[in-house]
Amino acid sequence: MKKNLAVLFALIMVVAVGVSFAEEAKKAPSPFKLIIQERFRIETYDNAISLDEGATDSNSYTRNKTVLGFLWNPSSKWEIGFKFANENRTYLAPKSKQASWNEVFVDTLYVKWKNVADLPLTLTLGRQEWPMQFGDGFIIMDGTPLDGSRSFYFNAIRADYAFNKNHQLTAFVTYVNDHDNLMFRINEQTPAQGLVEQPEVGYGLYYKGKFKDLNLDLYAIRKDTDSTSKYPIESGINTFGARIKYPLVKDLAVVAEGALQSGSYGDEDRSAFGGNFHFDYNVNKKVPFVKGLSVGGIYLSGDDQGTAKMEGWDPVFSRWPKWSESYIYTFVKEKAVAYWSNFTALYVTLQLDFDPSVSGQVSYYHMGSDEKNVNPFPGGTGKTRGDLVTSKLSYKINKYLTGHAIWENFQPGNFYKDSAAGHNWLRFELLFQY
Repeated sequence: MKKNLAVLFALIMVVAVGVSFAEEAKKAPSPFKLIIQERFRIETYDNAISLDEGATDSNSYTRNKTVLGFLWNPSSKWEIGFKFANENRTYLAPKSKQASWNEVFVDTLYVKWKNVADLPLTLTLGRQEWPMQFGDGFIIMDGTPLDGSRSFYFNAIRADYAFNKNHQLTAFVTYVNDHDNLMFRINEQTPAQGLVEQPEVGYGLYYKGKFKDLNLDLYAIRKDTDSTSKYPIESGINTFGARIKYPLVKDLAVVAEGALQSGSYGDEDRSAFGGNFHFDYNVNKKVPFVKGLSVGGIYLSGDDQGTAKMEGWDPVFSRWPKWSESYIYTFVKEKAVAYWSNFTALYVTLQLDFDPSVSGQVSYYHMGSDEKNVNPFPGGTGKTRGDLVTSKLSYKINKYLTGHAIWENFQPGNFYKDSAAGHNWLRFELLFQY
């Protein structure tokens, strides 16, 4: 199966190149762009998973990600993208975890056909990434949440139709297995690297429109998850939502997004809601070093155990550190990593601008839950998850070298047992991109 799919992708690439050369044989040589990326991170945290001061779950390690690939435009209508990637870790603590080269895998491999039949239509087939291409990632961002930032890809067929510069409709079909069963890997791991807990198939329509000062997004997405021996409950999730961005007065805008979910969770019906909003004020250095101020809120419904329905919000394709790098790990024992659900928050964010090469962001979140805890973990009796402070300092050394430092601190509330301890989380990154 894997070999057949690899051959299919290779044939698609060959056909694409052949058509391009046939159409534009007399034109200049095709542009070719080499992609080289080296990302070095040091991450360290304590108690983020267990909130237990006595647990031996503190971690400190390096994460080294290497990417090598290319973008090739054999003609104005065609683009071929390919990337190999590898991420390996060296653990400083706990010392029981051994360093491993890990596997080299196909991160992207796609063919993009522009202006199909001389229409404002673009088709993209293959393994592709969609970072921040659908709103701010509330619904769609990462197709492979279990490997962290090692990869973000979707195996998909995508069609983008631009009615004009202000109105665009995207349709897609995507498939991600619980581990990669489509592409070959070098130094394949045993057990295989997990990508999602259950195989997922998604279908979606996403509209982006601009009406004078109003930006409007509308979407309808279906996600089906298959059962596995470890996760035997199948699920079908329909998500219907909208996002707006609108300037209220000079320097003040509102962004709001909300979505309803229906469908099934095993034998149960599904009925959930998720949304977030924020007011953004452009300070523009009226206060020294302060670029902007945001005040917002988040609501992701939880499951009411007293009903026959599943009311818990499913994050669809958005299991990523949208609001916190550290708190995604605190979800591990509650449900799964980065499984944003049964979650509420009010927050304030300061965006800082020190000079053209140094910027920052500081946020405070007062977090809660929609429903009380009913599991041994978190173990509390209330709805207050606690207080979270996040901070990030970003810097640019030159056009090839950038980096950042992140520090986060969480103090638990009565959603967790009385003995729950807070956690700290720290990361330093240096990124080379060519």
